[in-house]
Amino acid sequence: MPLKALFYDLDGTLGDTLPVTYVAFRATFERFLGQSPSDEAIHELFGPTDEGILRDRIPANRADEALAFYLERQEAALREMAPEPFEGLREVLGRLAAAGVTQGVITGKGPRSLEMILREWKLANFFRTSLPGSPDGNIKPQRLREAMAEWELEPGETVYAGDSPSDITDARSAGVFAVAAAWAPGARREDLLRREPDKLFTNVHDFAEWALEAASAGKPSVAN
Repeated sequence: MPLKALFYDLDGTLGDTLPVTYVAFRATFERFLGQSPSDEAIHELFGPTDEGILRDRIPANRADEALAFYLERQEAALREMAPEPFEGLREVLGRLAAAGVTQGVITGKGPRSLEMILREWKLANFFRTSLPGSPDGNIKPQRLREAMAEWELEPGETVYAGDSPSDITDARSAGVFAVAAAWAPGARREDLLRREPDKLFTNVHDFAEWALEAASAGKPSVAN
């Protein structure tokens, strides 16, 4: 079966937003908890949405205030640190759309952060759907299955591309083709390879050429 649908993770896959997220969380924890965690410590919290992470750590009587502060800091950092998606990414999305590939975003981010980033980068029109995570934890496999059911897709014609080792596991759990997006500056290539993705790409151009060939020639190939 040819490639019909391609879903993307957001942070580290469409753009270099992880540093933005670290800055926003650290500022929020400093203000509301008096803590200044490292990037690594913040990364360990990922799974739930931004709302879920804050809900579980900020006193309930200040949770709404903390979320508003976090979103403000995220928007400011996004405009300063990551004003564009990865180089060539917008062109890739356009080429794949022209080739008839349906595209969507499935992320662990909350709905407001997701909408903010796609709006700032003017990417929303490329995606048929953009699905946020859950405040209670990772639901990417569930989101993938929901989208496949809605679009009447088979796992063999569906790809999920993400920069995290957990994205490979999530793709496997949903039964879809797993692509490791290792083109971000902080990509953990060896960690990704240990999860044995179907394909790993270190630049957007090679990923695009592979996806376009898969869309036109048949089932995505796991051959190197």
